[in-house]
Amino acid sequence: KIKNIHTVVDGKTDLHKEISVEIIKEQKENKNIFIEADVSKSEVYPGEQIILKYYLYYKVRTNNYDVRKFPKLTGFLKRFNQDQQRKERVKYAGEDYIRILLYSSALYTKTDNNLIDPIVAEVSYPIRGSSDPFSGFGFGFRQQRKKTYLSDEVKISLLDLPAPIPNDFTGLVGEHQFNLSFNKEKALVNEPIEIKLTVTGKGNLEEYTVSDILDSNYFDKFESSSKLDINPDYTATKTFLFTYLPKYNIDQKSKIMKMSVFIPGKGYQTIDLQIPRLTVKGGTELSQVLTNKDRALPQIPIDSNSIIGPYLSKSNSVLENPIKIFNLFLGIACLIIIILIIFTSPIFRSIFNPGEFSGIQGKNFNYSNVYRFLDRLDKSTMSAREKVKTSSLRSEAKLYFLSVLDSKSFSKFSESKKNVESKFERKYFKEAKNLINSELDEEN
Repeated sequence: KIKNIHTVVDGKTDLHKEISVEIIKEQKENKNIFIEADVSKSEVYPGEQIILKYYLYYKVRTNNYDVRKFPKLTGFLKRFNQDQQRKERVKYAGEDYIRILLYSSALYTKTDNNLIDPIVAEVSYPIRGSSDPFSGFGFGFRQQRKKTYLSDEVKISLLDLPAPIPNDFTGLVGEHQFNLSFNKEKALVNEPIEIKLTVTGKGNLEEYTVSDILDSNYFDKFESSSKLDINPDYTATKTFLFTYLPKYNIDQKSKIMKMSVFIPGKGYQTIDLQIPRLTVKGGTELSQVLTNKDRALPQIPIDSNSIIGPYLSKSNSVLENPIKIFNLFLGIACLIIIILIIFTSPIFRSIFNPGEFSGIQGKNFNYSNVYRFLDRLDKSTMSAREKVKTSSLRSEAKLYFLSVLDSKSFSKFSESKKNVESKFERKYFKEAKNLINSELDEEN
């Protein structure tokens, strides 16, 4: 307070009332324009979805805005969503504002006390009471001012999942829908069985994986892939595609595969997926294969005068009689012919020469043979498609092999469709063969 203020005018003194001045630590924020980071929740479980939206609020006329710096959101897995940037009238702290969306995303975190960093935007608006000199001529332009605004940081705290955690817990948090389907329930040995699993929900599906669905004792997993689709409502759908090859005869009864998710406020929920009865024929029984491994080889009686006699009989001399001499030369000739046939056959070269591709042509130009050939591009655990993409093949060769894999994908892996759409191009297979051979030479 300022007291005892006197003024003297023409010799006359006047006493004025005291004046009160309020001193504050910080300048009061101008709430005519501001930016706020709006989060759906600040305390979450690992893998639980957070909806983040940055809004620009204003209650005075603005002419333009420009985002100068987007948030990094370090430590979060981000699922960006392209929301419509429309203006809307809202109430904030009891006052009317217009707000517009600057940026939105779904977030997931695994660490505690993670910070949502600010977004920075520059806003231009007219200065009150100022006008252009030409306003008298009817133009009415006002002077513009630009000011930078940024939102406050928001801390996200991590909650512990309640114990005990089920053994079949998928790691997904929130409501989810699962769907499992098989293309066939009866098959022959080495006939592909295709399985499709779709999962839809708000959980962290980007990092969600699925283990084997069928018993590895009876089935080989020939191929697996996944695809993620983002939906407008911040949910996502992940589709898993599996191809299994049966190894033995089997009559597997229908059974249930359990999947558990955690729903905040409700606890763990178990979803039952039906695996149908599977019947496989045309091969041997697994029990018979295991039994035969333990059996001793039968003893074959040897006739010393037969064709194989000179080699397997107990005689010490091959030159005892003319029959043994003839059998000796006949056996050597047969052995040479067999070796020549084996080493010159396409099947042998495709087995012992990883870069050979002659066994793929014609009726053998199918998805299975092409996939096995491309899978030798390197020794990583990536799929053949990823190995093609990351290889040093020319662009046109990559496009060709990717189109072959697409046209012969497991959805078309039936006998009636496996040899359509794509043609065998020797030049591209030769280029891939040279790349495989060069990789083998470097290893040697």
